[in-house]
Amino acid sequence: MVIDRVLSYDTPKAKGSRRRVPIPPATVGILRDYLAAHPRGDEPGAPLVPASTLVAAKPVGKRATDADGKRIVPKAEEVLAALWVAEAEDRLASDWSVPLRHPSFYNAVYRPAVLRANGSTWA
Repeated sequence: MVIDRVLSYDTPKAKGSRRRVPIPPATVGILRDYLAAHPRGDEPGAPLVPASTLVAAKPVGKRATDADGKRIVPKAEEVLAALWVAEAEDRLASDWSVPLRHPSFYNAVYRPAVLRANGSTWA
């Protein structure tokens, strides 16, 4: 949960809220390989998946404006969707000091990938 813009963990409200989820053997192997390559894999409290931040591109040319002269500021997911996958990867920097947050992943990775795959934008 996020409290005052800080990600924190809390115990479940009830004992019944705790779950055991079996992991198939193939997934266990993939996780072992991932943890072996993880830069902080030896730290029990390290985030399993890193947060990512968008690296600003170097400005080139004039700023985009609409017919009224107002500056056009595209959304990050639209910018990333217009790039090749390798270019989009170069624009994302991993931060292994904090865990991945769903909204960041959705806007920076998932949604651009869907837009790129569909070849269109969402309304």
